[in-house]
Amino acid sequence: MAVYELYAMCVLFAAIVPFDLYVTYMMCLISIQWKSLNTEIKDILNTDVDTPEDHQLFKARVIRCVDHHNFLKRYVEDYNKSLSLGLLAYIMVFVLSNCLNLFIVSTGPETRELVRCCCYQFNLSNEFIFNYAIPAQFLSTQAQITEDIAFDTKWYNTADKDKRNFVLMLSSVAKKEVALNAGKIVTINYEFTLKMYRTIYSYYMFLRTMGRNH
Repeated sequence: MAVYELYAMCVLFAAIVPFDLYVTYMMCLISIQWKSLNTEIKDILNTDVDTPEDHQLFKARVIRCVDHHNFLKRYVEDYNKSLSLGLLAYIMVFVLSNCLNLFIVSTGPETRELVRCCCYQFNLSNEFIFNYAIPAQFLSTQAQITEDIAFDTKWYNTADKDKRNFVLMLSSVAKKEVALNAGKIVTINYEFTLKMYRTIYSYYMFLRTMGRNH
């Protein structure tokens, strides 16, 4: 029996770990690209545009930023389309695994089994938080900064028409939320993670209450 359990664990491990690493790597890569874009936008808005040469350089940099921003948005959309259903299934398995593990804990198992369940619970929590919640929140934050950064540069104090048009265009296209989605149902971020764990904990307290009543 132990051999079958070990085999099943190895198969599951071989399937989940590459998926976790892929999601984490791509989220971090996109977030870094977005942070670089924000730095470029801030630098453009803080640059003085006085001569015709400055205007030409400004327009070239703006076009490059717009293309970069559109590319990142399309990439996130395609990324969500390709992983959305798989990520939703992963979250459902994650929640059920947590609930099942807490059910075992609520039955008052032996010390060895209790330690195993606690270690499993700890690893599950770390896996989701570090591989999904933190990278996804970082991406959403960087996308939000794109809209906020325009107003932090005090663009409204300039009389340059090109800068004003750039900021207005940027603020309009940056309003759309950019985030990691699961099945077009949930948006993965700190808020969703907190709600998910609150649901799992409520299930555990429900089991404790039912156990005391019986």
